[in-house]
Amino acid sequence: MQKTISLLGAAAFLWCAAIPVSAAELEFKPFLSLGAEFNDNIFESVTNKRSEYITHIRPGLTSKYQAPFWNWDMAYSFDYRRYERNSHSEELTHDAGLHGTIKLVENLLHVDVSDTYRRVSTDITRDATYQNSLFLNQTDQNIATVSPYLLFRPGQKTTVKTGYRYIDVRYWGEGIEKRDHAGFFDLSHELSEKLILTANYVFDSVKADDTVYRKHEAVAGFRYAYAEKSSLFAQAGNTWQSFDTGRNVSYLTWNAGLTHDLGIAIATLSTGVQLTEDPQGLSTKSTVYSAKLDKAFKRGALGVSASYTEFENTQTQTVRSTGDRVLTFGGTGQYELLQGLNLVVGGVCDHYGGELATEPDYRVTGTAGLSYLFNYDISLGLNYTYVTYLGGAEGDRQVNRAVIDLKKTF
Repeated sequence: MQKTISLLGAAAFLWCAAIPVSAAELEFKPFLSLGAEFNDNIFESVTNKRSEYITHIRPGLTSKYQAPFWNWDMAYSFDYRRYERNSHSEELTHDAGLHGTIKLVENLLHVDVSDTYRRVSTDITRDATYQNSLFLNQTDQNIATVSPYLLFRPGQKTTVKTGYRYIDVRYWGEGIEKRDHAGFFDLSHELSEKLILTANYVFDSVKADDTVYRKHEAVAGFRYAYAEKSSLFAQAGNTWQSFDTGRNVSYLTWNAGLTHDLGIAIATLSTGVQLTEDPQGLSTKSTVYSAKLDKAFKRGALGVSASYTEFENTQTQTVRSTGDRVLTFGGTGQYELLQGLNLVVGGVCDHYGGELATEPDYRVTGTAGLSYLFNYDISLGLNYTYVTYLGGAEGDRQVNRAVIDLKKTF
């Protein structure tokens, strides 16, 4: 199948072009980006390194539309890549995102539509898409969603949302394609201006190739804004899965988080259990614990973060050969050196583990970038990335990558 933006996104684009600007607020911004890249280890080899120069030509657009009965937010670009030393064939990759809401009956019947097309890692435990390689262990993913639903208020402080959701997941390259039919019911009740109670139920029927599973999920919780810039939310419940192979699974589900203004910084804690879209698995559960600290300055910002994630295939309960646990520490900084000139630096250390892990134990990534905004919406960016893999059976390996990019927004 040809690698093109999905019909859903193309139809929205054509409709956007056909609507009179006077009928609503329409924002339409095309852009063109020209770039050059150098990579000193294009195949991430331990010993036989091969360097490559890559030319990028990336046109695209962003669009927003606001009307009484319809709104959308859309972005699309494609990247033509030419590998000057022929380490890889020429590529034309797409990156698209669309989200829109149609109000068929005001305050009652709505339809949400969304579509994403992007390049992703085939292994979600070791995702480094765009950081150090443009094609290694990657595939093109398209997720289209259509969801008609009813939204009404049985009471002044109670909101009910119930409807149907269809999700179509396709891959161009490696990946398990899926079709998901779901019915859902969401309830929220405002006890006070600060405290809201919530309850949710979802039934899914998911099919991939010749395999089918059904899922019931029920959770309840609350959201509490106890101070300015400080809030707490929590939901807990259970998920039941039934596979056509005869396997039945039941596990606790939760989603909780805390955002607290410390005065000198904003602290955020979060944890959750959910099914994660995985090119290699029909049903992959991820359990995440994370913490971050963000500090804003007059001309910049600093942030540090840490997270721990576990992955499990609920269909087979098997672990991955590359590992199923990831511990991550990271930090970022941004500073405006001069008006229009910004410096961004960052660093991340990932530690991988698992019973059958065979890939390197650590990945350390460092980034630095400068960007300058000229007149007439012209910007110039220069970015450098260093990646090293440590603890592998074959030995350590490093990648140096530098990119320069000139962009004009019309």
